[in-house]
Amino acid sequence: MFVVWVGLRMAGRVLDTGESHVETRCAHFMGLPVVPLKSYLVADQESGAAVELPGLHEASVVAAYGRTYGPLLAVAGVVAMLGTSVFPLNALFVAAGLAGTAFGWRVGRLSADDRARYAVYAQHL
Repeated sequence: MFVVWVGLRMAGRVLDTGESHVETRCAHFMGLPVVPLKSYLVADQESGAAVELPGLHEASVVAAYGRTYGPLLAVAGVVAMLGTSVFPLNALFVAAGLAGTAFGWRVGRLSADDRARYAVYAQHL
């Protein structure tokens, strides 16, 4: 029996201050984000209190896709390298996957000053 898992889930957690962060709700297929729908500022992580942002938060969407599809692309490149002789093209997939993963985890990270400023914003929501 094959189980198909579809629905909505949050992905692309960025601008994390420890007390608040931004995430994007995505329609997913088998746990992989397919379509970003709305972005939210989650002000209180324990209660899940969130404020819908106007439009999509670009860094959150990039993080959602990069963190999910980057590793998949790298693994696919490695598997293809083991099975074929078209080495340069497969190496390109591995490099693109690793770069996408690194960029996905780098985007939306806060400096110490930004972290303090966003923490103050979260207190006034």
